[in-house]
Amino acid sequence: MVVALFGFLLLWQTADAAPKRGYEALMTKIPSAAQLELSPGEKMEVEVAFQNIGEKAWVNDGKGYVSIYTYDPKYRRSSFDPGTWLGPSRVKRLIEPRVEVGGIGTMRFELRAPEEGGEYAETFHLAAEDVAWIPGGEFTLRINVAEVSEVAEVIEDGESSGGTDISGLLDEEKKPRVGAPGYDAAVLLRSSKKIATPGGASVTYTAGVKNAGTAVWSSRRVELPDFKLAASGADLAHASWLSSSLLALNDRGEVKPGELDFVTFTFTAPRIIGEHLVVFTFTANGERVEGGEILIPVDVTSNAPDAVVSPLRDGVMDRAEMIPEPVMRVGVLIVDEETDGKVQIVCDCEVMAMKDENGNPLADVPRGVVASAYYDEGKYFYDAGRGLEMTSFPIRFVPDTLGAILTITNFDRRATRDSENADNQFRNVLELRHNTKKDRAWLINELPMEMYLRGLAETSNSSPIEYQKAIVTAARTYAYYHFLRQTKHAAEGFMVDAWRDQVYKGYGSEARLSSVVSAVEETYGVTVTYDGQTAITPYFGHSDGRTRAWSEVWNGDIAWLKSVSVPCDAGRNLFGHGVGMSARGAICMASDGIGYREILKHFYTGVDLRRDWEGDVAD
Repeated sequence: MVVALFGFLLLWQTADAAPKRGYEALMTKIPSAAQLELSPGEKMEVEVAFQNIGEKAWVNDGKGYVSIYTYDPKYRRSSFDPGTWLGPSRVKRLIEPRVEVGGIGTMRFELRAPEEGGEYAETFHLAAEDVAWIPGGEFTLRINVAEVSEVAEVIEDGESSGGTDISGLLDEEKKPRVGAPGYDAAVLLRSSKKIATPGGASVTYTAGVKNAGTAVWSSRRVELPDFKLAASGADLAHASWLSSSLLALNDRGEVKPGELDFVTFTFTAPRIIGEHLVVFTFTANGERVEGGEILIPVDVTSNAPDAVVSPLRDGVMDRAEMIPEPVMRVGVLIVDEETDGKVQIVCDCEVMAMKDENGNPLADVPRGVVASAYYDEGKYFYDAGRGLEMTSFPIRFVPDTLGAILTITNFDRRATRDSENADNQFRNVLELRHNTKKDRAWLINELPMEMYLRGLAETSNSSPIEYQKAIVTAARTYAYYHFLRQTKHAAEGFMVDAWRDQVYKGYGSEARLSSVVSAVEETYGVTVTYDGQTAITPYFGHSDGRTRAWSEVWNGDIAWLKSVSVPCDAGRNLFGHGVGMSARGAICMASDGIGYREILKHFYTGVDLRRDWEGDVAD
């Protein structure tokens, strides 16, 4: 899984190094990506194996039996389920009746490729039933499903003449020759038939190009084409390019007619979510080569985290001057098998009003009464004690008091996620909303910014207070940045994800982390700005002695995200993306008596601090 741009390693709340409840595993066998090449609808049996390095024997029946579940997110329904798994999210049990400590346990299960081609990453996790997720038991299968339109004919000499049929690019009319006489090529091999990647990420690609002409190739180049079929060259540019249009150059050796040449190059993925076609051209000896176009379908899964080009929401000022406190919308729970496809909610307030998204009243629920709701086939169903009723619009649970606590009674992380705490309580408003983007329903928590920050679990209660202020301010700035802009979650109806963006556990975290709550109060409304505008403020676990500039990791240049030294991190390995604030480095500075303002200004070059709501703050 790609490291999240703003995700932060919880230095005090990481998984135990010791076996969890006596269970721990070491993977010893997994199919390689090269082995997992499937056609649409094709079935394949795979085998994985783990060594039991914990303290307890594994069994395949009875209490704590060992099996594989889908993961990331937990309990999801996989599109590779052939119908022979144990359930929608539980795959197969251990083959061996018993595996002693030190022994090897194996599991075999079948995959069935979906009809839609592409590259998939399917994550699974080893579990001891009703006991624990087994540390070391998470694994990801990278599976390539051929495109339906893909031709893969095998010719007599054993080489593939296949290619990707891109609609609108290939027609039956004979096209004029683009290459010089004798310069012909066939792109036979590709490191990936389709790329799935976040916007703005670096993509390294290898193509195998056959010399199908009569000329001997000496110097070979990969360049931008003269025409633009999909993405602009400026958007694709990468720091590794030799010029604004030259991606790669190879003048070592010769490629004779009939021989295969491999070219490797890197480009920046398009920044906007959606399907793109990236096109490069292959030249030899300075000549365009007929058949040398390298066509790469790119599926951008999320918009690039770009502080410069992200569009502002309508009506938002460039400078936040005494604005009202922003109201955040946080995706806190995907409503799926984990809660039997529904939510049951009770409020500690006198009356909890159930309304549709247009504000129309549905029901008033008194204190202590549980109301339930679910989405099915285009309709929302709810029961507030009068029997099952229906509406066509998303349902909101609105307490009569600002900040009242709502509890999801049929969700408990201790039972379904092996957590220490239930973390099923959230302040203010909850909303059940289905989206067509990913065809799933979310429970969304809507609450004022400072209430949201109280529920963050990005650090522990025992970390230095000035560090807590620094991390809270960076987190507030990140959240406000996404409040101001159209973000990757807009299609699903919220601004930030409670797990993938910043770890948010709601009221439970607020109740446990009193010191963090104090840090929120002492920095009320303070954000990081650069040249008067809200800055983007990534942070990560720890560096190897210096942070990385934005341009080293994500391409482009962000003025306040430069490489700075972190003496406290010297001698360590880089953990995280390396851009922005090193958590361990910031903790070290705070322990040395340095204040949170100085910490932030060290890691974010040339920034200022500003209180965007409720008054000004002095530097």
